[in-house]
Amino acid sequence: MLLVIGHPPADLVAQATKAGVAAIVTRHPIPGEPGVALLLAAPEVAWGRLYTLIEAMLALAGSAAPGEPGDLFALANQVAARIGGAVAIEDLAMRVLAYSTIEGQRIDDLRRDGILGLRVPAHPNHAEEYAAVLRANSAIWSYVPVECLPRLGIAVRARGDAKGRAYGVAATGSGAPKSARQAEAALSVLDGPFGRGAVGRYEDLAAVLLLSELGTALRGRPALTGEPLSLVAEHDTAHGTDYLQSLRVWFASYFDVPRAAEVLSLHPNTLRYRLRRISELVDLDDPDIRLALVIQLRLRRTPDRNPTPRPDGVHGDVERHGTAD
Repeated sequence: MLLVIGHPPADLVAQATKAGVAAIVTRHPIPGEPGVALLLAAPEVAWGRLYTLIEAMLALAGSAAPGEPGDLFALANQVAARIGGAVAIEDLAMRVLAYSTIEGQRIDDLRRDGILGLRVPAHPNHAEEYAAVLRANSAIWSYVPVECLPRLGIAVRARGDAKGRAYGVAATGSGAPKSARQAEAALSVLDGPFGRGAVGRYEDLAAVLLLSELGTALRGRPALTGEPLSLVAEHDTAHGTDYLQSLRVWFASYFDVPRAAEVLSLHPNTLRYRLRRISELVDLDDPDIRLALVIQLRLRRTPDRNPTPRPDGVHGDVERHGTAD
């Protein structure tokens, strides 16, 4: 399939036919009697988006006849029938290659959008989710986004003559397997939500490796979203405050109130008052509670809720001297 950007040359059809092209995609009509299929692309469809859709459709078509072992749709249906839930098969580019079509299976909006667009819908947690699945040796559960059905993910790894990765050995010795494991771990965090930059040494990534492993271990468990974080989050939900964001910025500012207040566009006294109110919910003077909050907020992958206004039109609390929170 040939994508033609710009006006097609006069001999395009003849050249395409000679080269064995099956179809030509263009934004401009080509006169004459073509020897190949001509598809006219709508102006509002970006070329990159069109290329991705075509590539996904070619991957879906494959070379196997429906029902044969190589048919990914048949595989998805077989797995779905065994486990009792909807199944989608995706590649590392987050394209949906196949999905189960068993009547009556439950799907949510996220899965429906993925099927219609043949691509996993964008979500802040996806990079971490994929990295966690690839690291695991067995299936792992995912409970985010919380408004969607839980998911069970497992990596499908190619063996034999398939490519996985190439390693360059910079020193001799018997530590090659360990070095390979360290390289895989370093790459997983560089590609994940905690990654910074394209190059990293395993020794320099100790902190983000710890956060990544901790996030994987706590995902879906009460320790990640429970107290003390839940106490503050519940207050935000019940009273329309934005305490979680205040804590996040205060922690990121190394507990410097004037600096955090500037980031939040607040008066420092307003932030101090807000922190006193938060201390009525959780003891911010307790180093263990403060550490737990820092870790919970750092690993919290879902964005904090935007506060909703109270009936009187005021967001959150009001200081005694009248400054809105």
